[in-house]
Amino acid sequence: MASLDVSGFRAAVQDPAAVSIRAIDLHANAHDASHFLLIPQAVVTAESAADVGGLLRASAAQGVPLTFRSGGTSLSGQAVTDGVLVDVRRNFRNIEVLDDGARVRVQPGVTVRALNARLAR
Repeated sequence: MASLDVSGFRAAVQDPAAVSIRAIDLHANAHDASHFLLIPQAVVTAESAADVGGLLRASAAQGVPLTFRSGGTSLSGQAVTDGVLVDVRRNFRNIEVLDDGARVRVQPGVTVRALNARLAR
């Protein structure tokens, strides 16, 4: 795997402080609900679709894989990486109820609990 140039990822997002390489953040995000343990090279809290686009470009330029975490409840290790982990739980929580509740459009940070609470209304 390519070595990470963190400055490229910091330049790719609106808030450079959203990119962390602190050991405590890397280790806190090194596991999900699976038995896998992969320590990411960086953890990014994406704030917008523009951030995600910038991160994808930086990832392609450096040859460093991105993994997105929404719920972090994977039992098969899909929410861990030794590349760059992009956390979308905090800022991607929009819920759009369509057709009087027959359909919904949600962002990846929405939990089933939050969706059910919204639909209960």
